[in-house]
Amino acid sequence: MSKFKNKKALTLAVGAIMAGVSVIGVVAACAPTKAKPNKPSQGTQNPSQSGGTQSSNPGSGNTTTPSGQGSGNNTTNPSAGSTNTSPGGTNPGSQAKPEDKKMQDDNPNVDKGEQSGKSETPGANGKDDKGSTDQQTKPVVSVADDAKLIKEESKYSLTLSVTNADNKYLEVELTEVVNNQQEATKVKAKAKVESNNVTVSFTNLKPGNKYKVSALKLYENETTSDGISVDLSTTLSSKEFSTEQASTPKVNTPAPTPQNPVSITLEDNAMLVKKDSKHELSLNVSNADGKYLEIELTKVNENSQNDETTIISNKVKVEGGKVTVSFDKLEEGVKYKITDAQLYPNEEIESGDTVQLSGDLTKKVITIKSSDSSDQGNKDQMSGSGKADAPQPAPQADQNVKPVTASLDATSKLTENKGDFGLTFKFENADKKFVEVELVDSSDDKMVVKSKKVEVTNNQAVVIFDGVKLISKYKVKSINLFDKSDATTGKEIKLAEELTNRVIDVDAKVIQFVSFKRGDKKLPEITLKMPSKLYSQIDNQVFEFLLENRSNYVDGFTYFVTIQGDNKQIYTMKLNDNDGMVTFQIFPAFEYANDPKQANNYIDNLWLKNDAKKNNLLKNRINFTS
Repeated sequence: MSKFKNKKALTLAVGAIMAGVSVIGVVAACAPTKAKPNKPSQGTQNPSQSGGTQSSNPGSGNTTTPSGQGSGNNTTNPSAGSTNTSPGGTNPGSQAKPEDKKMQDDNPNVDKGEQSGKSETPGANGKDDKGSTDQQTKPVVSVADDAKLIKEESKYSLTLSVTNADNKYLEVELTEVVNNQQEATKVKAKAKVESNNVTVSFTNLKPGNKYKVSALKLYENETTSDGISVDLSTTLSSKEFSTEQASTPKVNTPAPTPQNPVSITLEDNAMLVKKDSKHELSLNVSNADGKYLEIELTKVNENSQNDETTIISNKVKVEGGKVTVSFDKLEEGVKYKITDAQLYPNEEIESGDTVQLSGDLTKKVITIKSSDSSDQGNKDQMSGSGKADAPQPAPQADQNVKPVTASLDATSKLTENKGDFGLTFKFENADKKFVEVELVDSSDDKMVVKSKKVEVTNNQAVVIFDGVKLISKYKVKSINLFDKSDATTGKEIKLAEELTNRVIDVDAKVIQFVSFKRGDKKLPEITLKMPSKLYSQIDNQVFEFLLENRSNYVDGFTYFVTIQGDNKQIYTMKLNDNDGMVTFQIFPAFEYANDPKQANNYIDNLWLKNDAKKNNLLKNRINFTS
């Protein structure tokens, strides 16, 4: 799928208008359509038409938005080179209305005035392929009989044979095979042809679904925006490619609706039961068979401390209205409550739907079932004296020289807690001692964050760090052991190579959706909140996102607004800062109107433009409610 980059796409639109070319194809890419729109290729434009930096307008220094956003908050959005304030961003030299542009959304094959899948190209009289001199040099695309979509991490790749096209770039469009092709989604991707072969990688394919090649285009280089349609053979267009994983069997369960919601309940005597090294909890779940449930527990602090330690379960499939989830970081003798539940269509999806929990469920205190004490009693009475010995068989004198060791679970991440980040370490021979941990940025060994001292209890400790970066990864640099919390001199623990080489991810989901509205010019204004300590990391940054509806999706991005009076351009508007949380607004660059046939648009994935890994920052879904 081609990326729709904010600066590049807007500048491309302005450049196209100045050249007398319709921008219908560009505007059509701004919202999901009945069939997925053909989005502009990820290419560059004429440098002379580029806006330069993200804080200035593509193609001009104007300070009004593509739609002249004015929402009563003393701001106006910039206009990508236009002073026209009509919704949709009408540009100079173009009389096309937004309504005219939206009509293109109904035709999934429109791409800058060209119909995808045909051999005609713009300006070629509909007969000769641009750049082709005779039939003998026309590119021919084919696949092996056993070709398939191969999964590579979060992508699927497809290898094709291509003649007469070495060192050029082939764009392949896949269309989902569904009963109603009007609702089929389309995905595009581009790759370089080398030695008569090309391997194209696609994102956002649905596991278990089938796809067909529906269009091919050839580009002179990676940055070219105008491609040449390549003939699609009947053999290739009729071949179906399955994603590697089998689709989830359909279950005759009513879909969740306001009248038929997902409901989670516990038995009256439900407890956390230890099994191996984990604790399991059984729940009853209605209207969710075939989906995957994830539960969040929060430790009950009976001493009224503010420490709200949360633990998240694994994802488990709901079957027959029941599910048993497991947790691997619970503390013996501690009580917990259920504070959140997320439902996922399959196990691989990272962003789920929040399940509305009943008051009875969130108030219920869940205890850990104690193990049979008789076994321990037998172990404690192994000495001939008849007195209870310590569980360890080694003499007490040896205990003082046993080395302290530290480790992390394989799935451990730095998890946000009131603006700081916690990481759970496991220790041996360190109970009742205090530890202080230093982490170093895995890509910059000069960036070090140090934890507060924390006591080791039941062989583990949740270590809290201040100053963690959302889009960084870390390694353990050192751990020091102290006898008391106020001690100034500690002893450095010798760390295993496995621990010091471990790269620790940051769970960057720290932003919560608050509300959605449209300004005077119908442009979206999205209100969000996040911990005050972390706001500086996203302040005045450009966000990118994946806009989805029931069947389709499109890449999107945010733009700046201009503060009236001082002519200041900002990408995020801070509304207030209360109780450790900042409330702020972001401004998507286009209208992204809802399609009544596809239900409301929504955003599950939001990331910073400068984050190459696209770490999702959203805790919950952004719904386009109007």
